[in-house]
Amino acid sequence: MVAFFMCLCYDILMNRRNYQRELERIIEKNSDKRPRVLLHVCCGPCSSSVLEELPKHFDLTLVWYNPNIYPEAEFTLRYETLRKLMRDMGLADIPVISEPWQNERYHERDARLV
Repeated sequence: MVAFFMCLCYDILMNRRNYQRELERIIEKNSDKRPRVLLHVCCGPCSSSVLEELPKHFDLTLVWYNPNIYPEAEFTLRYETLRKLMRDMGLADIPVISEPWQNERYHERDARLV
């Protein structure tokens, strides 16, 4: 998430893109239909503001794929926190594609990058 945020900040600063305005243009352009969005989520807190706004304008499907989280108890806690947040926000009907914890496989692939 930090890397994405840093890339997003770099893109905004270097290219002078305002993603809020781009989102508003997409919403305005598609006012008669609801585009579908596949959204990666890492936990409840990081997703809260996005889940507050996007379901008003888009048909969402969430992807829970976080093999980098360690230990497995933390992985499970984050997933459960996300689902609780969704229930509390009245968004439990949004589909979630979830992948099982695969930390060893993640590190095997990561090691090949070095």
